[in-house]
Amino acid sequence: MAATELNADLQAKIDKAIDDFIAELKKPAAETDWEKCGSNDRVTVWRKFEENSGLYKLKIVGKINVPPEVVSEVLFNHKLRLAWDSVLESINEIDTTPFGSTVLHITARSPPMTMVANRDFVHVRTTRETAHTSVKGETAKAVVDISIEHPAAPEKEGVVRALTLLSGGILESTLIPNMQTKGLDNGTIYHMISHVDLKGYIPKTIVNLVSATTTLSWFESLATAAEKYHRGELKA
Repeated sequence: MAATELNADLQAKIDKAIDDFIAELKKPAAETDWEKCGSNDRVTVWRKFEENSGLYKLKIVGKINVPPEVVSEVLFNHKLRLAWDSVLESINEIDTTPFGSTVLHITARSPPMTMVANRDFVHVRTTRETAHTSVKGETAKAVVDISIEHPAAPEKEGVVRALTLLSGGILESTLIPNMQTKGLDNGTIYHMISHVDLKGYIPKTIVNLVSATTTLSWFESLATAAEKYHRGELKA
């Protein structure tokens, strides 16, 4: 599929996914049916059961003690992402759309000793500026991935093609108290919603059981990597 074939119908689907994602994040808590399922001193995880997929959709809101541009680099620079995200084996850009989105083929390792096949994903990734959720007049960066099919990344024997129904994040600037300096550091609030079907023979009950814990652990890995990169301790 050439870039010109990634057409307006697909872009309309992408735009709707982004709009729905942003709207869901900005709803007041009283208007949602998210269930809190994990937290620590800098991140909270919620979940919502989706009847159509039989899986929980996960939402996190967390603070990272470095500016948004640093977190963005650690998340979306593919070489840096592979340096800290031990789940991922490869990230390859295989196409672009006429609307400025990027098509990615991503391979993820299965947990050691599980005898479960690796997973791969084909995502179209779109970046958009959006209004800051709490600071009037400021903007934030929203990045949304959804799964598509693409002939440059056919399914492979021995690797299960997983499905990302929605994976989106918003990086917003904030000020975070620094207990050592007694001042305020430039930091990031990271909002994320993830709804992924791993397919294959992994029971959905197992996926639902561990999803909150693995999401919390992933955020901690991201925060640690961003702080190390900011100090010059993480290299691509």
